[in-house]
Amino acid sequence: MDREILCSGAELVADERAYGLSAWPQTNLGKATELLRQAVAEVSVSDQGALRVLFAGGWRLLVPSSDERSAWTVTVRDHGVLTVKPGGGVAVSDPSSKISS
Repeated sequence: MDREILCSGAELVADERAYGLSAWPQTNLGKATELLRQAVAEVSVSDQGALRVLFAGGWRLLVPSSDERSAWTVTVRDHGVLTVKPGGGVAVSDPSSKISS
């Protein structure tokens, strides 16, 4: 996983505690920065568009889909961009379809 953007509320489970994360209003973003030091063990997306990221240290990040907006975007190096659609489902862009100038 190259980059992840959260656009709605999420839940981070770390050290046996659950933390609600949100970019707006800003909630527990200091805890979210600790993810930068975590190795990703597994990433999965449900048919409904919920994102689940498991980290090698036992932490996990859960991002549900949203009816109003795209809740998350993940860029995977050399594999394109995954974006959850409002209301669920996932759109995938092909990296070879990028227009070069």
